[in-house]
Parts: sequence; C-alpha cells; structure tokens
Amino acid sequence: MVFNECSLIESVATTLDQARNAELACDRASRQPITDRILLNESYSAASQELQTHLQAAFREICLLAEKLGVLQGLSTFHRDFENALETSELEPCLNEGRGFSPALKVLEVFFNSLQVISGHTRTTAIQAFEHILRSTPKMFDDLFDPPAKEVEVRNAVWKVAQFAFPDIQREAVIPGSLKLHRTDLAVPSLRTVVEFKFARTLTTAKSCVDEFYSDMKAYTQTHQWAHFYAVLYIRGNFMTQADLDQAFKEKNADRNWTPILLTGPVKGN
Repeated sequence: MVFNECSLIESVATTLDQARNAELACDRASRQPITDRILLNESYSAASQELQTHLQAAFREICLLAEKLGVLQGLSTFHRDFENALETSELEPCLNEGRGFSPALKVLEVFFNSLQVISGHTRTTAIQAFEHILRSTPKMFDDLFDPPAKEVEVRNAVWKVAQFAFPDIQREAVIPGSLKLHRTDLAVPSLRTVVEFKFARTLTTAKSCVDEFYSDMKAYTQTHQWAHFYAVLYIRGNFMTQADLDQAFKEKNADRNWTPILLTGPVKGN
C-alpha cells in the first residue's frame, strides 16, 4: 500500500473519531433537562451540525479511499446505505449501551473497516488479496460482527467483506459431481476459487471436519471450472495449530490445489 493510501486511512480514522465525539455530544445534549429549552436546542443544534460535518467529510474520504483501492463495485451500495441512514434519523437508541447512536456513522464504520481489511494486499495478486481476507476473518469478529456460533455465520461474515473487492462472489455455487450436484460455501468465479468452511469447538469435532474436507475434495475432482480451493477451519481455543491441520491434509494426500487455513477466533456460547 502506497504512502498516500496509508495517510488517507489515518485521516479517515481521525475524522470518524471526531464524528463519534460529536455523536456523544448530541446524545448528551438530548438528555439535558428541558427546563431551559432554548439552551437545549442551541446545544443540540451545535452538536448536530458538527456531527453532520464530520459524517460528510468521512464519507468523501472513504469514497476516495475505495477508489484508490480499486473497490468500485461496492461504492453504489455504500452511497445508497449512507444516504438512507441520513434520512432515517440522526440518533437511534442503542439499548445495549444505553445511549443514542448515529445510523449513518455505523454505515461509515462498517465500510471503512472492510476497506482496512482489503487494503493490506492491494499490491499483490487478486488471489493473494482474497486469501488475506480469509485469514483476517477473526479480526472481522473483533471489529465488525458478533462472534459466530456456527459455520454459516463465519461464511456470511467473509462474504459481506469480500463482496466489496470481489463483487462476483457467490454463496452456494453449484458444482456438478459424478452422481449429484454439490453446493460450495463460497465461490469467486473471476478467481476460479472455491471456499469450504468448517466450525469446531473441540478437537474431536475438528478432526471430523478434516474428514469432511476430504469428502469435499473428492466431490470436486471432476470439475475443471475451479482451480483453487480453500479449506477454512474456524476454531475456538488452542487445541489445534496450523501445522496440525497441514499435517492432517498431508496424511490425507490432499490435492495440491487445496489450501488449508486454520483460524482461531472468538466464538459465541460454550
């Protein structure tokens, strides 16, 4: 990533911090006693104007960053979501935090965090950039989404982030087999890449997941449309390492076009 892109990311982060401070000021102003309604209106109006200024500035900077990173397909959706959020209400109640939050600011934060994930490999090949997104999945659950409780939630998180860089990404793409049709977890036709996800809370389940990956591997041997396959195992805890997963694939005589990835991250529940 070139220097001006790094500087732009820092600038966006600073502007979003300023927007968050203005958001808090709006919330505090809205909670003031209404004994002095004129003072209340003036206080809220000033905070509101500051919030809108920072929101619009962050929006412009994020659009510029997306253009520099080549993430153009997601801009129209981002623009629509931002405008819709601005039109709903300035502050919405957040019961978990006991305060109001700006829907428009949330839209900015989600898209910006996605760009930060993508930005790490803008100077490498597309397949390397996609792999970087896969390996960054635990960070998505730290920064963007609630911890997953099952496999499909891991897949959906990756899909939501990756679609900004790879708009042709598909969920449950169909691959013909010798006896039946198989559905992938994710597929990116432009990269000729398929991803299979598994989710494990225990070592016993993780070992079963390896067997399931092997079954997937054999099911896809007849296809020539796809060239790269990722076997992503998301676990909680340290009961397995990447070396363990690599060895398990080696013992299965896994095809060379399959890349195993072990992800350790937060998990919802026990």
